[in-house]
Amino acid sequence: MRLLEVLAPHVASAVSRLTQISQYRVSEEEWRSILDASMDAAILIQGEEIVYANWRCAELLGYGDPIRLVGLNSLSLVAPRDRGKAQEWMTRRQRGGNPLYRFELSLLKEDSAEVTVETNVAPIEYKGAAATLWFCRDITERIQYQRKLSALHVCAVRLGKAKDEDEACGIILDAVKTVLGFDFAGIALKEERNLRYKKCLGVPLVGDWLIPVNGRSVTTRAYRTGARQLVPDTRDEPDYLRPPVSQGLYEALSELAVPISEADAVIGIINVESRDLDAFTDHDAALIETLAMHAASALRRIREKRSLEERVKDHADRLLEAERFSARGKIAAMVAHDMRGPLQNISNSAYILRNRLGQDRDVARIGDAVCFAARVLEELKNDTTNIPLCPVTCNLVDLIRTTIESLNRPSGIRVEFTHDNVGPVNVDPVKMRRVLNNLIINSMEAMEGCGVVTVRLTHNESLLYLEVCDTGPGIPGDLMPRLFSEVVTTKTTGHGLGLQYCSRVVALHGGRIYADPDYGDGARIVVELPLRSGGNEEVV
Repeated sequence: MRLLEVLAPHVASAVSRLTQISQYRVSEEEWRSILDASMDAAILIQGEEIVYANWRCAELLGYGDPIRLVGLNSLSLVAPRDRGKAQEWMTRRQRGGNPLYRFELSLLKEDSAEVTVETNVAPIEYKGAAATLWFCRDITERIQYQRKLSALHVCAVRLGKAKDEDEACGIILDAVKTVLGFDFAGIALKEERNLRYKKCLGVPLVGDWLIPVNGRSVTTRAYRTGARQLVPDTRDEPDYLRPPVSQGLYEALSELAVPISEADAVIGIINVESRDLDAFTDHDAALIETLAMHAASALRRIREKRSLEERVKDHADRLLEAERFSARGKIAAMVAHDMRGPLQNISNSAYILRNRLGQDRDVARIGDAVCFAARVLEELKNDTTNIPLCPVTCNLVDLIRTTIESLNRPSGIRVEFTHDNVGPVNVDPVKMRRVLNNLIINSMEAMEGCGVVTVRLTHNESLLYLEVCDTGPGIPGDLMPRLFSEVVTTKTTGHGLGLQYCSRVVALHGGRIYADPDYGDGARIVVELPLRSGGNEEVV
Protein backbone atom coordinates (compact mmCIF):
# COMPACT_ATOMS: atom_id res chain seq x y z
CA MET A 1 0.00 0.00 0.00
CA ARG A 2 2.80 2.33 0.86
CA LEU A 3 4.42 1.55 -2.47
CA LEU A 4 1.14 2.23 -4.26
CA GLU A 5 0.68 5.46 -2.34
CA VAL A 6 4.14 6.54 -3.42
CA LEU A 7 3.37 5.60 -7.03
CA ALA A 8 -0.02 7.34 -7.11
CA PRO A 9 1.33 10.97 -7.18
CA HIS A 10 3.65 10.05 -10.02
CA VAL A 11 0.74 8.54 -11.93
CA ALA A 12 -1.34 11.67 -11.25
CA SER A 13 1.48 13.91 -12.53
CA ALA A 14 1.88 11.84 -15.69
CA VAL A 15 -1.86 11.81 -16.38
CA SER A 16 -2.00 15.60 -15.84
CA ARG A 17 0.90 16.12 -18.21
CA LEU A 18 -0.69 13.89 -20.85
CA THR A 19 -3.99 15.72 -20.43
CA GLN A 20 -2.27 19.08 -20.93
CA ILE A 21 -0.46 17.75 -24.00
CA SER A 22 -3.78 16.51 -25.37
CA GLN A 23 -5.38 19.91 -24.71
CA TYR A 24 -2.41 21.66 -26.33
CA ARG A 25 -2.76 19.51 -29.41
CA VAL A 26 -6.44 20.38 -29.66
CA SER A 27 -5.60 24.06 -29.30
CA GLU A 28 -2.93 23.81 -32.00
CA GLU A 29 -5.39 22.12 -34.35
CA GLU A 30 -7.93 24.85 -33.64
CA TRP A 31 -5.24 27.49 -34.21
CA ARG A 32 -4.26 25.92 -37.50
CA SER A 33 -7.92 25.71 -38.58
CA ILE A 34 -8.32 29.43 -37.85
CA LEU A 35 -5.24 30.33 -39.92
CA ASP A 36 -6.28 28.01 -42.73
CA ALA A 37 -9.66 29.78 -42.87
CA SER A 38 -8.04 33.21 -42.95
CA MET A 39 -8.48 35.34 -46.11
CA ASP A 40 -4.91 36.59 -45.65
CA ALA A 41 -1.79 34.57 -46.31
CA ALA A 42 -0.17 33.38 -43.04
CA ILE A 43 3.44 32.19 -42.60
CA LEU A 44 5.03 30.98 -39.36
CA ILE A 45 8.81 31.46 -39.26
CA GLN A 46 11.40 30.29 -36.75
CA GLY A 47 14.77 31.81 -37.38
CA GLU A 48 14.60 32.12 -41.19
CA GLU A 49 12.87 28.77 -41.78
CA ILE A 50 9.20 28.45 -42.65
CA VAL A 51 7.53 25.99 -40.26
CA TYR A 52 3.95 26.60 -41.28
CA ALA A 53 1.99 28.21 -44.14
CA ASN A 54 -1.76 28.27 -44.72
CA TRP A 55 -3.64 27.51 -47.94
CA ARG A 56 -4.10 31.19 -48.85
CA CYS A 57 -0.33 31.64 -48.74
CA ALA A 58 0.16 28.67 -51.08
CA GLU A 59 -2.40 30.14 -53.49
CA LEU A 60 -0.84 33.60 -53.31
CA LEU A 61 2.63 32.30 -54.16
CA GLY A 62 1.46 29.69 -56.65
CA TYR A 63 2.68 26.59 -54.76
CA GLY A 64 -0.66 24.80 -54.69
CA ASP A 65 0.00 22.88 -51.40
CA PRO A 66 1.23 24.71 -48.27
CA ILE A 67 3.37 21.72 -47.25
CA ARG A 68 5.69 22.63 -50.13
CA LEU A 69 6.55 25.87 -48.37
CA VAL A 70 7.52 24.24 -45.04
CA GLY A 71 11.28 24.02 -44.60
CA LEU A 72 12.08 26.79 -47.15
CA ASN A 73 14.22 29.75 -46.21
CA SER A 74 11.80 32.68 -45.85
CA LEU A 75 14.28 35.12 -47.44
CA SER A 76 14.24 33.05 -50.64
CA LEU A 77 10.58 34.09 -51.08
CA VAL A 78 11.42 37.79 -50.86
CA ALA A 79 12.21 39.73 -54.04
CA PRO A 80 15.96 40.52 -54.23
CA ARG A 81 15.47 44.29 -53.88
CA ASP A 82 13.52 43.79 -50.60
CA ARG A 83 15.70 41.10 -49.00
CA GLY A 84 17.88 43.64 -47.27
CA LYS A 85 14.82 45.20 -45.66
CA ALA A 86 13.51 41.81 -44.50
CA GLN A 87 16.96 40.75 -43.19
CA GLU A 88 17.28 44.00 -41.25
CA TRP A 89 13.93 43.39 -39.59
CA MET A 90 14.89 39.84 -38.57
CA THR A 91 18.24 41.02 -37.20
CA ARG A 92 16.60 43.72 -35.11
CA ARG A 93 14.10 41.14 -33.86
CA GLN A 94 16.84 38.71 -32.79
CA ARG A 95 18.77 41.48 -30.99
CA GLY A 96 15.69 42.50 -29.05
CA GLY A 97 15.34 45.83 -30.78
CA ASN A 98 12.04 47.46 -31.74
CA PRO A 99 11.07 45.73 -34.94
CA LEU A 100 8.65 46.96 -37.55
CA TYR A 101 5.25 45.39 -37.23
CA ARG A 102 3.85 46.49 -40.60
CA PHE A 103 5.63 47.07 -43.89
CA GLU A 104 5.35 46.46 -47.64
CA LEU A 105 7.53 44.16 -49.68
CA SER A 106 7.46 42.07 -52.83
CA LEU A 107 7.36 38.28 -52.67
CA LEU A 108 8.41 35.85 -55.37
CA LYS A 109 5.95 33.32 -56.72
CA GLU A 110 7.07 29.86 -57.71
CA ASP A 111 7.22 31.06 -61.36
CA SER A 112 9.46 34.02 -60.24
CA ALA A 113 6.68 36.55 -60.83
CA GLU A 114 6.38 39.22 -58.13
CA VAL A 115 3.43 40.07 -55.92
CA THR A 116 3.37 43.13 -53.67
CA VAL A 117 2.04 42.48 -50.18
CA GLU A 118 1.36 44.41 -47.01
CA THR A 119 2.86 42.42 -44.13
CA ASN A 120 1.81 42.44 -40.49
CA VAL A 121 4.23 40.66 -38.16
CA ALA A 122 3.46 39.29 -34.66
CA PRO A 123 6.15 37.75 -32.37
CA ILE A 124 4.90 34.52 -30.75
CA GLU A 125 6.17 31.29 -29.20
CA TYR A 126 5.79 28.12 -31.19
CA LYS A 127 6.49 24.79 -29.46
CA GLY A 128 8.43 26.48 -26.75
CA ALA A 129 10.64 28.53 -29.07
CA ALA A 130 10.46 32.12 -30.37
CA ALA A 131 8.76 32.52 -33.73
CA THR A 132 7.11 35.20 -35.89
CA LEU A 133 3.72 35.01 -37.53
CA TRP A 134 3.49 36.90 -40.80
CA PHE A 135 0.12 37.92 -42.26
CA CYS A 136 0.46 39.00 -45.90
CA ARG A 137 -2.25 40.77 -47.90
CA ASP A 138 -2.00 41.13 -51.68
CA ILE A 139 -2.00 44.87 -52.52
CA THR A 140 -0.82 44.55 -56.13
CA GLU A 141 -4.08 45.93 -57.51
CA ARG A 142 -4.06 48.78 -55.02
CA ILE A 143 -0.48 49.70 -55.93
CA GLN A 144 -1.34 49.56 -59.62
CA TYR A 145 -4.38 51.75 -59.04
CA GLN A 146 -2.24 54.27 -57.15
CA ARG A 147 0.26 54.28 -60.01
CA LYS A 148 -2.57 54.86 -62.47
CA LEU A 149 -3.87 57.76 -60.39
CA SER A 150 -0.35 59.15 -60.28
CA ALA A 151 -0.17 58.85 -64.09
CA LEU A 152 -3.45 60.77 -64.36
CA HIS A 153 -2.03 63.48 -62.10
CA VAL A 154 1.06 63.78 -64.30
CA CYS A 155 -1.22 63.88 -67.36
CA ALA A 156 -3.26 66.72 -65.84
CA VAL A 157 -0.09 68.74 -65.24
CA ARG A 158 1.09 68.15 -68.81
CA LEU A 159 -2.33 69.00 -70.24
CA GLY A 160 -2.17 72.32 -68.43
CA LYS A 161 0.87 73.18 -70.58
CA ALA A 162 -0.41 71.81 -73.92
CA LYS A 163 -0.27 74.41 -76.71
CA ASP A 164 -2.79 72.95 -79.15
CA GLU A 165 -5.33 70.16 -79.62
CA ASP A 166 -2.86 67.81 -81.31
CA GLU A 167 -0.43 68.03 -78.40
CA ALA A 168 -3.27 67.58 -75.88
CA CYS A 169 -4.56 64.49 -77.70
CA GLY A 170 -1.06 62.99 -77.69
CA ILE A 171 -0.75 63.53 -73.93
CA ILE A 172 -4.18 61.96 -73.34
CA LEU A 173 -3.28 58.86 -75.34
CA ASP A 174 0.02 58.54 -73.46
CA ALA A 175 -1.99 58.49 -70.23
CA VAL A 176 -4.40 55.89 -71.65
CA LYS A 177 -1.40 53.76 -72.58
CA THR A 178 -0.10 53.96 -69.00
CA VAL A 179 -3.46 53.30 -67.36
CA LEU A 180 -4.83 50.54 -69.59
CA GLY A 181 -3.64 47.75 -71.82
CA PHE A 182 -5.18 47.97 -75.28
CA ASP A 183 -4.78 47.16 -78.95
CA PHE A 184 -6.37 50.38 -80.20
CA ALA A 185 -6.90 53.78 -78.59
CA GLY A 186 -8.08 56.96 -80.25
CA ILE A 187 -9.53 60.40 -79.57
CA ALA A 188 -12.36 61.69 -81.77
CA LEU A 189 -13.44 65.34 -81.50
CA LYS A 190 -16.78 66.80 -82.59
CA GLU A 191 -16.67 68.71 -85.88
CA GLU A 192 -20.04 69.88 -87.19
CA ARG A 193 -22.07 66.68 -87.64
CA ASN A 194 -19.14 64.27 -87.39
CA LEU A 195 -16.65 62.84 -84.93
CA ARG A 196 -13.15 63.21 -86.40
CA TYR A 197 -10.33 61.05 -85.02
CA LYS A 198 -7.45 63.41 -84.21
CA LYS A 199 -4.95 60.79 -83.00
CA CYS A 200 -4.76 57.00 -82.75
CA LEU A 201 -2.49 54.38 -81.21
CA GLY A 202 -2.39 50.77 -82.34
CA VAL A 203 -3.59 51.35 -85.89
CA PRO A 204 -2.58 53.93 -88.50
CA LEU A 205 -4.82 56.96 -88.92
CA VAL A 206 -5.88 56.73 -92.58
CA GLY A 207 -6.84 60.13 -94.02
CA ASP A 208 -9.88 61.86 -92.56
CA TRP A 209 -11.51 59.29 -90.32
CA LEU A 210 -15.00 60.72 -89.85
CA ILE A 211 -17.93 59.07 -88.10
CA PRO A 212 -21.35 60.76 -88.48
CA VAL A 213 -22.78 61.51 -85.03
CA ASN A 214 -26.12 60.08 -86.09
CA GLY A 215 -24.45 56.90 -87.39
CA ARG A 216 -24.45 53.49 -85.79
CA SER A 217 -21.45 52.72 -83.59
CA VAL A 218 -20.46 52.36 -79.94
CA THR A 219 -18.54 55.65 -80.23
CA THR A 220 -21.51 57.65 -81.51
CA ARG A 221 -23.76 56.01 -78.93
CA ALA A 222 -21.44 57.34 -76.22
CA TYR A 223 -21.70 60.77 -77.88
CA ARG A 224 -25.49 60.76 -78.11
CA THR A 225 -26.10 59.42 -74.59
CA GLY A 226 -23.26 61.28 -72.88
CA ALA A 227 -22.52 58.10 -70.91
CA ARG A 228 -19.65 55.62 -71.00
CA GLN A 229 -20.12 52.50 -73.09
CA LEU A 230 -18.44 49.34 -71.73
CA VAL A 231 -18.73 46.44 -74.19
CA PRO A 232 -17.29 43.15 -72.82
CA ASP A 233 -17.90 41.21 -76.08
CA THR A 234 -18.18 43.07 -79.38
CA ARG A 235 -19.47 39.93 -81.10
CA ASP A 236 -22.74 40.46 -79.24
CA GLU A 237 -22.78 44.20 -79.94
CA PRO A 238 -24.63 45.18 -83.16
CA ASP A 239 -23.35 48.77 -82.95
CA TYR A 240 -19.66 47.81 -82.96
CA LEU A 241 -17.84 49.57 -85.82
CA ARG A 242 -14.49 48.23 -86.98
CA PRO A 243 -11.79 50.83 -87.65
CA PRO A 244 -11.10 51.54 -91.35
CA VAL A 245 -7.70 49.90 -91.58
CA SER A 246 -6.23 47.35 -93.94
CA GLN A 247 -7.94 43.99 -93.64
CA GLY A 248 -6.47 41.40 -91.30
CA LEU A 249 -4.93 43.75 -88.72
CA TYR A 250 -7.03 42.58 -85.77
CA GLU A 251 -10.56 42.15 -84.54
CA ALA A 252 -11.37 43.81 -81.21
CA LEU A 253 -13.43 41.74 -78.81
CA SER A 254 -14.04 44.41 -76.15
CA GLU A 255 -14.45 48.17 -76.25
CA LEU A 256 -14.65 51.12 -73.88
CA ALA A 257 -15.93 54.52 -75.11
CA VAL A 258 -15.99 57.48 -72.69
CA PRO A 259 -17.39 60.92 -73.63
CA ILE A 260 -15.41 64.13 -73.11
CA SER A 261 -18.05 66.58 -71.86
CA GLU A 262 -17.86 70.33 -71.44
CA ALA A 263 -20.76 72.40 -70.06
CA ASP A 264 -23.27 69.57 -70.56
CA ALA A 265 -22.18 69.13 -74.19
CA VAL A 266 -20.09 66.25 -75.53
CA ILE A 267 -17.09 67.59 -77.43
CA GLY A 268 -15.26 64.32 -78.05
CA ILE A 269 -14.81 60.63 -77.25
CA ILE A 270 -11.93 58.58 -75.81
CA ASN A 271 -12.23 55.12 -77.38
CA VAL A 272 -10.24 52.03 -76.34
CA GLU A 273 -10.42 48.52 -77.78
CA SER A 274 -8.75 45.17 -77.02
CA ARG A 275 -8.39 41.79 -78.67
CA ASP A 276 -9.28 40.15 -75.34
CA LEU A 277 -12.78 39.51 -74.09
CA ASP A 278 -13.95 41.57 -71.12
CA ALA A 279 -10.64 43.43 -71.06
CA PHE A 280 -11.91 46.56 -69.26
CA THR A 281 -13.38 46.84 -65.77
CA ASP A 282 -15.55 49.43 -64.06
CA HIS A 283 -12.37 50.71 -62.36
CA ASP A 284 -10.80 51.20 -65.80
CA ALA A 285 -13.88 53.09 -66.95
CA ALA A 286 -13.75 55.30 -63.84
CA LEU A 287 -10.08 56.13 -64.51
CA ILE A 288 -10.79 57.02 -68.14
CA GLU A 289 -13.73 59.18 -67.02
CA THR A 290 -11.32 61.05 -64.73
CA LEU A 291 -8.96 61.45 -67.67
CA ALA A 292 -11.87 62.70 -69.80
CA MET A 293 -12.55 65.47 -67.26
CA HIS A 294 -8.91 66.59 -67.46
CA ALA A 295 -9.15 66.42 -71.27
CA ALA A 296 -12.31 68.56 -71.34
CA SER A 297 -10.66 71.22 -69.18
CA ALA A 298 -7.54 71.28 -71.37
CA LEU A 299 -9.48 71.42 -74.64
CA ARG A 300 -11.67 74.23 -73.31
CA ARG A 301 -8.58 76.22 -72.32
CA ILE A 302 -6.92 75.63 -75.70
CA ARG A 303 -10.04 76.63 -77.63
CA GLU A 304 -10.63 79.73 -75.52
CA LYS A 305 -7.00 80.73 -76.02
CA ARG A 306 -7.27 80.15 -79.77
CA SER A 307 -10.50 82.17 -79.94
CA LEU A 308 -8.90 84.99 -77.97
CA GLU A 309 -5.84 84.97 -80.25
CA GLU A 310 -8.11 85.08 -83.31
CA ARG A 311 -10.05 88.03 -81.88
CA VAL A 312 -6.84 89.86 -81.06
CA LYS A 313 -5.50 89.17 -84.56
CA ASP A 314 -8.76 90.31 -86.14
CA HIS A 315 -8.71 93.49 -84.08
CA ALA A 316 -5.06 94.14 -84.98
CA ASP A 317 -5.82 93.52 -88.68
CA ARG A 318 -8.71 95.97 -88.52
CA LEU A 319 -6.50 98.62 -86.95
CA LEU A 320 -3.78 98.01 -89.52
CA GLU A 321 -6.30 98.13 -92.33
CA ALA A 322 -7.68 101.40 -90.97
CA GLU A 323 -4.18 102.87 -91.01
CA ARG A 324 -3.67 101.67 -94.58
CA PHE A 325 -6.95 103.17 -95.71
CA SER A 326 -6.06 106.44 -94.04
CA ALA A 327 -2.70 106.51 -95.86
CA ARG A 328 -4.30 105.61 -99.18
CA GLY A 329 -6.93 108.29 -98.65
CA LYS A 330 -4.23 110.91 -98.26
CA ILE A 331 -2.46 109.68 -101.38
CA ALA A 332 -5.73 109.55 -103.31
CA ALA A 333 -6.57 113.11 -102.28
CA MET A 334 -3.16 114.26 -103.50
CA VAL A 335 -3.52 112.37 -106.81
CA ALA A 336 -7.03 113.75 -107.33
CA HIS A 337 -5.74 117.26 -106.74
CA ASP A 338 -2.76 116.82 -109.08
CA MET A 339 -4.83 115.14 -111.84
CA ARG A 340 -7.59 117.74 -111.82
CA GLY A 341 -5.57 120.08 -114.03
CA PRO A 342 -4.60 117.55 -116.76
CA LEU A 343 -8.14 116.17 -116.87
CA GLN A 344 -9.54 119.68 -117.21
CA ASN A 345 -7.18 120.33 -120.15
CA ILE A 346 -8.31 117.10 -121.84
CA SER A 347 -11.94 118.06 -121.25
CA ASN A 348 -11.38 121.55 -122.71
CA SER A 349 -9.61 120.10 -125.75
CA ALA A 350 -12.48 117.67 -126.28
CA TYR A 351 -14.93 120.59 -126.10
CA ILE A 352 -12.97 122.51 -128.76
CA LEU A 353 -12.80 119.45 -131.01
CA ARG A 354 -16.52 118.88 -130.61
CA ASN A 355 -17.21 122.48 -131.72
CA ARG A 356 -15.00 122.02 -134.74
CA LEU A 357 -16.05 118.51 -135.75
CA GLY A 358 -19.61 118.46 -134.47
CA GLN A 359 -21.04 115.48 -132.58
CA ASP A 360 -18.17 113.15 -133.38
CA ARG A 361 -18.43 109.74 -131.64
CA ASP A 362 -14.73 109.49 -130.76
CA VAL A 363 -14.68 112.98 -129.28
CA ALA A 364 -17.77 112.12 -127.21
CA ARG A 365 -16.01 109.03 -125.88
CA ILE A 366 -13.07 111.23 -124.81
CA GLY A 367 -15.38 113.49 -122.84
CA ASP A 368 -17.17 110.57 -121.29
CA ALA A 369 -13.87 108.95 -120.26
CA VAL A 370 -12.67 112.19 -118.68
CA CYS A 371 -15.86 112.50 -116.63
CA PHE A 372 -15.60 108.90 -115.50
CA ALA A 373 -11.92 109.32 -114.54
CA ALA A 374 -12.76 112.41 -112.49
CA ARG A 375 -15.50 110.54 -110.65
CA VAL A 376 -13.20 107.57 -109.99
CA LEU A 377 -10.58 109.89 -108.50
CA GLU A 378 -13.22 111.39 -106.28
CA GLU A 379 -14.37 107.91 -105.21
CA LEU A 380 -10.78 106.88 -104.50
CA LYS A 381 -10.29 109.97 -102.35
CA ASN A 382 -13.33 109.03 -100.27
CA ASP A 383 -12.30 105.39 -99.74
CA THR A 384 -11.50 105.90 -96.06
CA THR A 385 -14.57 107.97 -95.22
CA ASN A 386 -18.27 107.33 -95.21
CA ILE A 387 -19.14 107.01 -98.89
CA PRO A 388 -22.61 108.27 -99.76
CA LEU A 389 -24.64 106.04 -102.06
CA CYS A 390 -26.51 107.86 -104.82
CA PRO A 391 -28.95 105.31 -106.28
CA VAL A 392 -31.01 106.24 -109.30
CA THR A 393 -33.27 104.27 -111.60
CA CYS A 394 -31.21 103.29 -114.62
CA ASN A 395 -30.87 100.70 -117.36
CA LEU A 396 -28.23 98.27 -116.09
CA VAL A 397 -27.87 96.60 -119.50
CA ASP A 398 -26.90 99.91 -121.11
CA LEU A 399 -24.55 100.67 -118.19
CA ILE A 400 -22.73 97.34 -118.67
CA ARG A 401 -22.55 97.77 -122.42
CA THR A 402 -21.14 101.30 -122.06
CA THR A 403 -18.53 100.05 -119.58
CA ILE A 404 -17.41 97.28 -121.94
CA GLU A 405 -17.19 99.64 -124.92
CA SER A 406 -15.04 102.13 -122.98
CA LEU A 407 -12.39 99.54 -122.15
CA ASN A 408 -9.07 99.35 -123.97
CA ARG A 409 -8.84 95.65 -124.84
CA PRO A 410 -5.80 93.81 -126.19
CA SER A 411 -6.40 92.38 -129.64
CA GLY A 412 -6.25 88.80 -128.33
CA ILE A 413 -9.01 89.26 -125.77
CA ARG A 414 -12.72 89.08 -126.55
CA VAL A 415 -15.44 90.34 -124.19
CA GLU A 416 -18.89 88.74 -124.59
CA PHE A 417 -22.05 90.06 -122.97
CA THR A 418 -25.30 88.15 -122.55
CA HIS A 419 -28.31 89.27 -120.52
CA ASP A 420 -31.90 88.62 -119.61
CA ASN A 421 -34.65 91.08 -120.25
CA VAL A 422 -33.97 93.10 -117.12
CA GLY A 423 -35.94 96.28 -116.65
CA PRO A 424 -34.86 99.46 -114.88
CA VAL A 425 -33.09 98.93 -111.57
CA ASN A 426 -32.20 101.21 -108.67
CA VAL A 427 -28.38 101.40 -108.30
CA ASP A 428 -25.58 103.94 -108.06
CA PRO A 429 -24.43 103.96 -111.71
CA VAL A 430 -20.97 105.45 -111.05
CA LYS A 431 -20.09 102.97 -108.34
CA MET A 432 -21.55 99.96 -110.17
CA ARG A 433 -19.68 100.94 -113.34
CA ARG A 434 -16.46 101.08 -111.35
CA VAL A 435 -17.21 97.64 -109.85
CA LEU A 436 -17.76 96.15 -113.31
CA ASN A 437 -14.72 97.96 -114.67
CA ASN A 438 -12.51 96.49 -111.90
CA LEU A 439 -13.79 92.95 -112.44
CA ILE A 440 -13.35 92.96 -116.23
CA ILE A 441 -9.88 94.53 -116.07
CA ASN A 442 -8.81 91.93 -113.48
CA SER A 443 -9.96 89.16 -115.83
CA MET A 444 -8.19 90.64 -118.85
CA GLU A 445 -4.94 91.10 -116.94
CA ALA A 446 -5.12 87.54 -115.59
CA MET A 447 -5.36 86.12 -119.14
CA GLU A 448 -2.19 87.97 -120.23
CA GLY A 449 -3.39 89.13 -123.65
CA CYS A 450 -5.33 86.09 -124.86
CA GLY A 451 -8.74 84.68 -123.87
CA VAL A 452 -12.43 85.38 -123.43
CA VAL A 453 -14.20 87.40 -120.77
CA THR A 454 -17.90 86.60 -120.45
CA VAL A 455 -20.28 88.99 -118.70
CA ARG A 456 -23.75 87.63 -117.88
CA LEU A 457 -26.72 89.46 -116.41
CA THR A 458 -29.57 87.23 -115.23
CA HIS A 459 -32.30 87.48 -112.64
CA ASN A 460 -35.07 85.69 -110.80
CA GLU A 461 -38.00 87.04 -108.84
CA SER A 462 -35.89 88.65 -106.13
CA LEU A 463 -32.23 88.80 -107.23
CA LEU A 464 -30.01 90.08 -110.01
CA TYR A 465 -26.95 88.02 -110.89
CA LEU A 466 -24.00 89.72 -112.55
CA GLU A 467 -21.27 87.22 -113.47
CA VAL A 468 -17.80 87.93 -114.84
CA CYS A 469 -16.01 84.79 -116.06
CA ASP A 470 -12.66 84.40 -117.78
CA THR A 471 -10.47 81.67 -119.26
CA GLY A 472 -7.39 82.61 -117.24
CA PRO A 473 -5.42 80.56 -114.67
CA GLY A 474 -8.05 80.95 -111.94
CA ILE A 475 -7.78 82.18 -108.36
CA PRO A 476 -5.27 80.50 -106.01
CA GLY A 477 -7.05 78.48 -103.34
CA ASP A 478 -5.23 80.17 -100.45
CA LEU A 479 -6.60 83.57 -101.56
CA MET A 480 -10.25 82.49 -101.76
CA PRO A 481 -11.22 83.05 -98.08
CA ARG A 482 -9.77 86.59 -97.96
CA LEU A 483 -10.26 87.72 -101.55
CA PHE A 484 -12.72 90.52 -100.74
CA SER A 485 -11.97 91.15 -97.06
CA GLU A 486 -8.29 92.12 -97.25
CA VAL A 487 -5.95 94.01 -99.52
CA VAL A 488 -5.14 91.12 -101.87
CA THR A 489 -3.41 91.19 -105.24
CA THR A 490 -1.41 88.80 -107.42
CA LYS A 491 -0.14 91.56 -109.69
CA THR A 492 3.39 92.88 -109.39
CA THR A 493 2.09 96.42 -109.95
CA GLY A 494 -1.29 96.09 -108.22
CA HIS A 495 -2.35 97.79 -105.00
CA GLY A 496 -5.10 95.36 -104.01
CA LEU A 497 -7.83 97.98 -103.60
CA GLY A 498 -10.10 96.95 -106.46
CA LEU A 499 -11.83 93.85 -105.07
CA GLN A 500 -12.19 95.35 -101.61
CA TYR A 501 -13.86 98.39 -103.13
CA CYS A 502 -16.19 96.10 -105.09
CA SER A 503 -17.16 94.29 -101.90
CA ARG A 504 -17.97 97.54 -100.10
CA VAL A 505 -20.08 98.90 -102.94
CA VAL A 506 -22.04 95.66 -103.39
CA ALA A 507 -22.69 95.56 -99.63
CA LEU A 508 -23.97 99.15 -99.87
CA HIS A 509 -26.55 97.94 -102.38
CA GLY A 510 -27.65 95.18 -99.98
CA GLY A 511 -26.01 92.41 -102.02
CA ARG A 512 -22.99 90.15 -101.86
CA ILE A 513 -20.01 89.28 -104.05
CA TYR A 514 -18.11 86.01 -104.09
CA ALA A 515 -15.76 83.86 -106.16
CA ASP A 516 -16.99 80.46 -107.32
CA PRO A 517 -14.52 77.89 -105.84
CA ASP A 518 -15.85 75.07 -108.03
CA TYR A 519 -15.53 76.87 -111.36
CA GLY A 520 -13.54 74.93 -113.96
CA ASP A 521 -10.86 76.60 -116.07
CA GLY A 522 -10.48 80.26 -115.20
CA ALA A 523 -12.29 82.37 -112.63
CA ARG A 524 -15.94 83.26 -111.98
CA ILE A 525 -16.96 86.23 -109.85
CA VAL A 526 -20.65 86.57 -108.99
CA VAL A 527 -22.41 89.73 -107.80
CA GLU A 528 -25.86 89.23 -106.29
CA LEU A 529 -28.09 92.30 -105.93
CA PRO A 530 -31.66 92.67 -104.70
CA LEU A 531 -33.86 93.24 -107.74
CA ARG A 532 -35.44 96.28 -106.12
CA SER A 533 -32.71 97.84 -104.01
CA GLY A 534 -32.75 101.30 -102.55
CA GLY A 535 -29.45 100.47 -100.80
CA ASN A 536 -28.03 101.88 -97.63
CA GLU A 537 -27.26 105.53 -97.20
CA GLU A 538 -23.53 105.20 -96.67
CA VAL A 539 -20.62 102.85 -96.15
CA VAL A 540 -19.62 102.59 -92.50
